[in-house]
Amino acid sequence: MDTDGWTASSVKAGVSYAQPPQEIIRKTVALLLNLDDCLDEDGPLRVLPGNHLLGRLKQDEVASEAAQFQEQLVTGMKGKAILMSLLLIHTSSRTISASRRRVLHLEFANFELPGTLRWHRQIPCSPRGDVTGT
Repeated sequence: MDTDGWTASSVKAGVSYAQPPQEIIRKTVALLLNLDDCLDEDGPLRVLPGNHLLGRLKQDEVASEAAQFQEQLVTGMKGKAILMSLLLIHTSSRTISASRRRVLHLEFANFELPGTLRWHRQIPCSPRGDVTGT
């Protein structure tokens, strides 16, 4: 990765990854879709609502800044959709049940990447943002 501001580059299953700079993360959203019911004992997503307004935190800042926010479990039935900022501090709990907790995680952005970087998969859109292909 030879583009300024991108760090921690790696290759997973033949796909190149890198940690983007904050301005890219701020313009990207994640959609999580429950494929199974997810109750308290199924290892739900844990979030700190509102912390995304602080911007990107360094690893050593997370614990001290996280103390300002009330952790919330994100539970829900199969089909529940969650839209969240990638800057939101989040983690998954450990499951204490025999149930499955499958989640489809998609990330969306409506801009081109800088320099020589390219999206791994991209759905073509018209200038208005309408999807033009599959």
